[in-house]
Amino acid sequence: MSMEPGTTVSAEVERLLPNPQPVTGCDICAALYTQRLKYMNKSSPEYNPARAAEASHEIRSHPHGA
Repeated sequence: MSMEPGTTVSAEVERLLPNPQPVTGCDICAALYTQRLKYMNKSSPEYNPARAAEASHEIRSHPHGA
């Protein structure tokens, strides 16, 4: 598997996981999701797979209680 420049191993692992979904009504999740989309868009000047992976991880790890 070849990696794109600026991509970390964790970014490659994140690509194998299902896309994270923001929790409805959570402003933090919504902001992270918007950032993730921007970082994943190859035509965006802010394209950055590593940052997209970080945003995905934060969405998955963000606590909401049970």
